[in-house]
Amino acid sequence: MNRDMAIIITVLSCISSPTYAAFDLVPGGARPSGMAGAFVAIADDAHSPFLNPAGMSQLGRLELTSYYTTLFGLKDLTKSIFSGVISTPVGHVGLFYQSFGGPLYQESTLGGAWSHAIGSRLMVGGTLRALTLSVKEYGAASTVSVDAGLLVLLPYQMRLGMTAYNINRLKLASRRDESPGVTSIGISRRSQQLRVAFQMDHEPHHGITTRLGQEFHPVEPLAIRAGLTTAPAMVFLGLGVQISRIVADYTLSSHPVLGSSHHISLSVRFE
Repeated sequence: MNRDMAIIITVLSCISSPTYAAFDLVPGGARPSGMAGAFVAIADDAHSPFLNPAGMSQLGRLELTSYYTTLFGLKDLTKSIFSGVISTPVGHVGLFYQSFGGPLYQESTLGGAWSHAIGSRLMVGGTLRALTLSVKEYGAASTVSVDAGLLVLLPYQMRLGMTAYNINRLKLASRRDESPGVTSIGISRRSQQLRVAFQMDHEPHHGITTRLGQEFHPVEPLAIRAGLTTAPAMVFLGLGVQISRIVADYTLSSHPVLGSSHHISLSVRFE
């Protein structure tokens, strides 16, 4: 067995829930990845529909983002995302499409999200995902999952965020294929130039993953990010640059066994 196939089998064997999939290894988006995925208590850009839908209520008129990575340099572990959020009279609405995998294993997710602000400090939201899972020589199956999130603005520039993924406990084929729910809770604090965030994810089959991330703005157009996770233990380093309405983000992640991955995002913000 060559190295590439061994890595693919190792990664796929760690995926117990299609809705979780690559999330425990690499969260979607180069900016959230640069903070090790500690994003549920931030969720202030177009990544929020699939990470914490409540955060969409912070956005302006329209924001679009795209993301691409090949995990550990393998085309069979490619992940891409297209997401957008728009403000409407009845709340913020988000749409996104995600794909993960290759010819051996392929996930495709089409999702819609909605959020609403209750007063000046509480935001709530929900996400509906239509998932199609295809495994070579085993066929394909489709299902729907539901997520819910909230974001609370606390004193001293602090925020509390929580997202419950797959609260309907989706099933792909039979009851024995029922996927467990995943719960993430985090807290963040922002100063003039620095933002730090701490998050814990709980998934019954994998236990608890702890995430710690920071985002530093030494000058207005530039962001420097770094983060750490446990279970799996990974290191993330990232950069972001905003020029007018265009935002470009890059992150390098490192797994102690599987190696490194490059993550790229390009976003457009219409404030």
